[in-house]
Amino acid sequence: MKKLAQKPDETQPLRVAAYLRVSTDEQAESGLGLGAQEEKIRAMCIVQGWPVPTFYVDDGVSGTMDIGDRPDGARLLADIDAGKIDAVIMAALDRLQRRAKRLSCNYLFLS
Repeated sequence: MKKLAQKPDETQPLRVAAYLRVSTDEQAESGLGLGAQEEKIRAMCIVQGWPVPTFYVDDGVSGTMDIGDRPDGARLLADIDAGKIDAVIMAALDRLQRRAKRLSCNYLFLS
């Protein structure tokens, strides 16, 4: 699989992806819901001067599941592999992965 571009072509607009995930209805209602994540991500993009991202959303999916086994997680990885994304943003790292070992493997892949 390809890694994210090390330095995007500055003559082209930055292609940003945002990954959102909730695993339970309780989590969705606790302030960690998809709406709250999207709001935070949009604000982060404004601060960075980035365009509105393409959203990849896994609703009702456990963070212990490998990202490649999640519907939109797999789509995100495929788009990274296809060179369609320059940057990935998420509201918190635990949206990507709950297990520390898997998180470090995903970080190495994405960096």
